[in-house]
Amino acid sequence: MTTDFGAKTTTRVEQFPLEQITRQGQYVNRKPGHLLVVDEQLKQGVKLNAHLFGRFVSKDPAALEYVMVSENPHLSIEETRTKVASLSLPVSF
Repeated sequence: MTTDFGAKTTTRVEQFPLEQITRQGQYVNRKPGHLLVVDEQLKQGVKLNAHLFGRFVSKDPAALEYVMVSENPHLSIEETRTKVASLSLPVSF
């Protein structure tokens, strides 16, 4: 699913439900703005193309939607915050 964020923003971002995240990178939770980093160590802990996470439950479906901010899991926190803010997403890390 692709969504526009903010009336003036023309950047389009791809959203992923938590259970569909299978690639390494940095992801931000769309609603609370929490950062999820999927790196090589986490990938080694699961089978290739397997789901990285078990089942999470929330009353708010948006709380389980993540946006990929970077394919680089080692991007600095400062750079990640700047990217997230430029997408008009909450920054809670």
